[in-house]
Amino acid sequence: MFSTPKPSHAPDLIVVDWGTTSFRAGLLSGDGTVLERRESDNGILKAASTGFETVLRAEVGAWLGAGCPIVACGMIGSRQGWREVPYVEGAATAVALARGALTFSLADGERVSILPGMRMADGIRDVMRGEETQIMGSLQDGVAVLPGTHSKWAEVRGGVITGFASFMTGEVFAALSQHTILGKLAEGSDHDDMAFAEGVRAGNDSSAPTHDVFAARTRVLSGDLAPSGVSSWLSGFLIGAEIAGADRVFKAPVNDSIMIIGNAGLTRRYQDALRQLGRATSAGPADAAFVGMQKIARMMG
Repeated sequence: MFSTPKPSHAPDLIVVDWGTTSFRAGLLSGDGTVLERRESDNGILKAASTGFETVLRAEVGAWLGAGCPIVACGMIGSRQGWREVPYVEGAATAVALARGALTFSLADGERVSILPGMRMADGIRDVMRGEETQIMGSLQDGVAVLPGTHSKWAEVRGGVITGFASFMTGEVFAALSQHTILGKLAEGSDHDDMAFAEGVRAGNDSSAPTHDVFAARTRVLSGDLAPSGVSSWLSGFLIGAEIAGADRVFKAPVNDSIMIIGNAGLTRRYQDALRQLGRATSAGPADAAFVGMQKIARMMG
């Protein structure tokens, strides 16, 4: 069990958002202030060869003397990570995620807890690791999107993550841009607002995306789309199609505000797409994973 929280501005908790290719850590006070932070490319793929404890000590060793517990989330709890932590099945609360954590000791006695991910079995099976912690740190009620390589949409009702769905938008964009005839037509990658907006409308209206996306080629050949706008049009098309898919999955009222939890660049792009489609948006906290880990840690005692 963790100790009672310390005075509000004293170091209280070490949190680590440890993904496939990135390492982000924060030293938090009792009131949630980030006293210090670390970021590196020591994700689990790189850290596995060095040793996870070795990497952790190299990154945050200066914080360990404060006697703070360590809580980690993300792919560090996957089969390829430090310890595999079983998913929480079905809808999840912060309490359920806390109960599912795996706690163990380092060589010098420091305690590390790795949080579980979530798995949904209704319909198409879906999983996530790390995003559920960001959601817990951001939203009590409503729908959120976490843009990325595999975008996640989640519905939260009364503090419970009742469902989520993954969309391979980022990865499909990379594949189309780099390995298909559509990408070969593109010239440059500067953002084109008009081409992006046209793509959003086309993707959101599409009932046959693998057919309609071919318009990235035919529109260039017909002179309706400049080669410099192909990348933006493809991005808009895929995001528009993603939003249409999420609307079908969650059936959220159109007047519900969608919270976007992500980096500034992706947040702006999703804001533009959602607003164009008449949806209100809000931006999640910058350190959503840190906030969520502290919230879940408190549930652990």
